[in-house]
This record gives sequence, structure tokens and C-alpha cells, in this order.
Amino acid sequence: MRSEELTTEFYQTITQLYGDDGKRWLTSLPDCIAICAKQWGLTDLIVSPHLSFNYILMARRSIDNAPVVIKLGYDAAMLQHEQLALELYNGNGCVRLLAHDTDQQALLLEQLLPARPLSSSFPHQEELAIEQAVRIMNQLHTVPLPKGGAWSQLPHIDDWLSLFEHLDLEAHTIPLAHLRKARTLAKQLLATQRAPVLLHGDLHQGNILSDGATWRAIDPKGVVGEPAYEVGTFIRNPTQLLVEHEQAVELIRNRIDRFSQLLQIDRQRIKEWSYVQAVLAAVWNEQDDLECDDMIRVAELIDQA
Repeated sequence: MRSEELTTEFYQTITQLYGDDGKRWLTSLPDCIAICAKQWGLTDLIVSPHLSFNYILMARRSIDNAPVVIKLGYDAAMLQHEQLALELYNGNGCVRLLAHDTDQQALLLEQLLPARPLSSSFPHQEELAIEQAVRIMNQLHTVPLPKGGAWSQLPHIDDWLSLFEHLDLEAHTIPLAHLRKARTLAKQLLATQRAPVLLHGDLHQGNILSDGATWRAIDPKGVVGEPAYEVGTFIRNPTQLLVEHEQAVELIRNRIDRFSQLLQIDRQRIKEWSYVQAVLAAVWNEQDDLECDDMIRVAELIDQA
């Protein structure tokens, strides 16, 4: 596999985010893939058509012909957080980690088939999607959170939200009122958190797949925080389709109500966390020179719900 075979969009994303270091990582990918394929005994490697910030290949494990996924990432810390989270979840509500190679910055994962994403249920099967997300949250959040050792490297939502404290609010295209409100709410929410658990951190509908029998999560960020925080990502997705929906406010209001009922979490707390996360996502997008208008629109819709 040569570097020119990488999709143009993926190549542009990595070089835009990481510059020359990103280019060097892209150049190293063929060797990394060859090493992983050899040590894990993999055949029939096919590049995933859905690449974003990581390089994904589908393959077969020669020892048992099991379908697997190789995930390679530029961001070593982020990949390690995912590895630690997957080890702790151990297939409980989440895809199973089969092996990892720190030097190659690669994970070997079981492949969920038929891999139908829960996002395919939008908007005609909202209740199904919410119920499955709640089931998975309840599974993930009961996993004991160890202390010390490598586990101490997992980020906390305080770390993510500290971004608001260091922002020059006047130096952004994001409306100042949203930045101020999100910063105030984040401070209040962090100060009143419930007991922390290991969160997935990005549990939207596209990260919940069918394995033919049930639904399981993929791509955990591995972040520590209160359970109420987990809901926000689902509330604002699928972002583009949600903002274009003529009944978006009603959909968001129903999601907040149902998650509150099923998880026994205060409705206002879910709403406030969802708003804060939408603004935070907009800031992250802006910092990466990505489009943030839809995320701001979602924040406005959540505010109305």
C-alpha cells in the first residue's frame, strides 16, 4: 500500500491538523500496517471507506478467519486512552480489544457485523435509538474504575472543560454569548458532579453498531466524569441532519426527557451538559479550522428545548 493510495480527504485532514509531523506519519503507514499484519497474522486487508482522524482497515485473522479491524492513529495519547478504556470494558457494551502495538500506534479490534450504525434509525426510530444508547450507557458505567498506574493517565472531563477558562472569548467567530454561557454552566456543573465513572466520551449514534444480535459501542475516548455528561453527544447527533429537521427542537426535547426518565438524571442537568458540549465541540472545530456553524445551531436548538 503506497501513500498515494490514501484517500485525498484523509490525507488533507491529517496534514491540516498535524503539518509535517502528520505527513511523516502518513508516509510511515505502509510499514506500520505490514508489521501489524505479520505479527497478528492478518489477510485480506481492505481500507475502510469511512476515514476521519484514524486509518482503519478491515481484515481477516488467518488463525480462525475471524473478521477484525486494524486502527492506526497519529495521536498516540488518544489511542492509548481508547486502549485503556477498551481493556476495562472488556467487551461489556463495547467492541472487544484483541491486541495492541504501542510502537506502531495500532489497535486490533473485533469487527462488528453487519455493522449497521444506530444513526440509520434517525429520525423514524428515535425510541429504539434512545433505549439502546441507555442500555449501553448502563453497561459501560458499571465497569469499575481502577486507580493508579496507567489508568491515572485517562483524562477527566475537567481537563476537557478547562479549555473555556483559557479562551480569549473575544478572539472567536463563535458568538460571545454562547461562549460566556457555556463557560459559566461548565463551572457550575463541574462543581456539582456526581461520583465519576469511566465514560465512553463520544457515544453518538454513529459509534453504536449492530453485531447482528445486539448493539455495541466503538471508538471510546476513555474519559472520567459523571454519567450525565455521557448523554450530550447523542443529543446533538447526527448534527447536520438534526439541524435540517423541521422538528429539531421537539426531537431534542424528547431526547432530553427520555434520557432523564430512563437514566434517572435531572432533566435540566442533561440539557445544560448537552449545551456546554455543543459549544465545546464548536470551539474544537474552530481550532482545527473545521466548520462550526452547525454545532452552534445545535447549541441554540438545545437552548430552546
